[in-house]
Amino acid sequence: MATFTGVPTDVIASLSTTTIAGLTTAQVASLSTAQVAALTSDQLRVLSTTSIVTMTSADIAAISSDNISVLTTTQIKVLTTADITALDTAHVHALTSAQVGVLTTAQAKALGATGVGALGSDQLRALSTADIAVLSTAQIQAISTDNLATLTTAEVAALTTAQAQALGAAGAGALTSDQLRALSTADIAALTTAEIAAISTDNISTLTTTQVKALTTAEVQALDTAHVQALGTNQVAVLSTAQAQALGAAGVGALTSDQLRALSTADIAALTTAEVAAISTDNISTLTTSEVKALTTAQIAGLDTAHVQALGTNQVAVLSTAQAQALGAAGVGALTSDQLRALTTTDVAALTTAEIQAISTANLATLTTAEIASLTTAQAQALGATGIAALDSGQLRSLSTQDVAALTTAEVAAISTDNISLLTTAQVKAMTTAQIAGLDTAHVQALSTAEVAVLSTGQAQALGAAGVGALTSDQLRALNTADIAVLTTAEIAAISTDNISTLTTSEVKALTTAQIAGLDTAHVQALGTNQVAVLSTAQAQALGAAGVGALSSDQLRALTTADVAALTTAEIQAISTANLATLTTAEIAALTTAQAQALGATGIAALDSGQLRSLSTQDVAALTTAEVAAISTDNISLLTTAQVKAMTTAQIAGLDTAHVQALSTAEVAVLSTGQAQALGAA
Repeated sequence: MATFTGVPTDVIASLSTTTIAGLTTAQVASLSTAQVAALTSDQLRVLSTTSIVTMTSADIAAISSDNISVLTTTQIKVLTTADITALDTAHVHALTSAQVGVLTTAQAKALGATGVGALGSDQLRALSTADIAVLSTAQIQAISTDNLATLTTAEVAALTTAQAQALGAAGAGALTSDQLRALSTADIAALTTAEIAAISTDNISTLTTTQVKALTTAEVQALDTAHVQALGTNQVAVLSTAQAQALGAAGVGALTSDQLRALSTADIAALTTAEVAAISTDNISTLTTSEVKALTTAQIAGLDTAHVQALGTNQVAVLSTAQAQALGAAGVGALTSDQLRALTTTDVAALTTAEIQAISTANLATLTTAEIASLTTAQAQALGATGIAALDSGQLRSLSTQDVAALTTAEVAAISTDNISLLTTAQVKAMTTAQIAGLDTAHVQALSTAEVAVLSTGQAQALGAAGVGALTSDQLRALNTADIAVLTTAEIAAISTDNISTLTTSEVKALTTAQIAGLDTAHVQALGTNQVAVLSTAQAQALGAAGVGALSSDQLRALTTADVAALTTAEIQAISTANLATLTTAEIAALTTAQAQALGATGIAALDSGQLRSLSTQDVAALTTAEVAAISTDNISLLTTAQVKAMTTAQIAGLDTAHVQALSTAEVAVLSTGQAQALGAA
């Protein structure tokens, strides 16, 4: 039979397998689709590959789904791509794993999306990796999520980036951890953000570090907090700076302490201020010192007070000067005493004045002397009165002289009296006159003698009347002579009478005539004889009539003859008669004619014979007739003959008979003719 045209299907089905096996290509080609459909499974199995090739796609499609599964793998292999494409889902589903396993890449691709979607899990596993690799994205998308999970890791590894992306969120979410790890880095990078987000938290933690490194910033941004927390520390450790930054505030805030410590210092530095601020206070304290050192000044500035207070002392200790300064006033103010002590001296020196002002008084007391010593003048001044008052003596002594000089008067006044006495002499020398002037009497009295001893003339004068008046006797004695000399008359006058008597003789000698002149009688009377004894002639003269008049007999005796000789006539007149009697003969001898005449009748009458005999002949000649007449009769007889010879005729004429009778014969013997004639008839 040349062809089978018109042969009934039942006849076809009854042909022996031997007959079927011997069919020529022409005979096979003559078979209608109905006749092909009538072929039994045994008949189909004996068809040669040439016969199979001869069949049309319609013939192949006419084979029942039950019979398609009996085709040999050799027969399957010769099916054209058109034949494969002609298979419906029932035929595809009927294929055995062995048949699927021999499909060429072209045949696999010819299955189409519907065909691939119809494959069972065993059939899908039977596809070669090469087959999988050539599937279109539509075919990949057609694979059910259940079937995707059956792909071997080799098949998954064979996926192209387009195929990987075609998995979709459901597909990516269906992959096992082993399958996910099999994806290439290119595949990982090609996944959509939805696909990445669809990966379970358990599976995200199993990605290799190479895969994690391949994640795009968009993919990282797509991770929710649960996914971020699921990342292993080894995965976090390989994040690039861009990836770390892509975590966002929510992501960074979700990181555990171990994850945060796993971030590289470069990652830490790349985080936004919002991301750093999102780190919990518990976790901020767990950052490594290297990570803390990597924080930018902007990140530090973005920390709130709770985060600042959460920093460990080991973390604070590694802050750079720029980082410390970036804490801001609120941040520095929030530091605990332990944290403040952890700052380096260079950190403290770098703080702004606003930051210094923000330090509590309790915390200021914890600053080391080295930190205090590192303060700039602006910082020292920024401490304020309350801050300065909180410093202990050791801290105050650590302030530089420039710092001390920069303090306001209120700040200096805020130093306790106990502490002001412990300042170094260099610090005291550095104080401005305004600062000295601002000290109250309690602070002045608290100054040590060593401190007083180094006061400059300007500083001493700046003490003011109240300050000088408050000085103790020891403090006054500690003043140098130059200081004494510049004190105002009001300041000298403010020294108590008890204290004026304790001035050293050098200090007394340093007093100006104006200062001496400003002393009241009580102060003059308080001077010791040793002090009076060192007065210069100008100083003695500066005592004035009231001052000289107030001198005691001992004080008057302490004056030198030069001092007495320098007294004004008013001062001579102010000496009491009792005190005149204490003048030495040398002092009397030193009197000028004006001074002698200024003694007056009462004063002359108070002189004893020795004092009178000490008067120079010029002095005697200058006496008024009343003064000569005031000399007692006993004393007139004891005048020297030279003194009598020097008397004027007016003085002789003024003598009464008692005084004339009292003259000694020696005195009478030296009278000149004029003097004798002046005696008169009486």
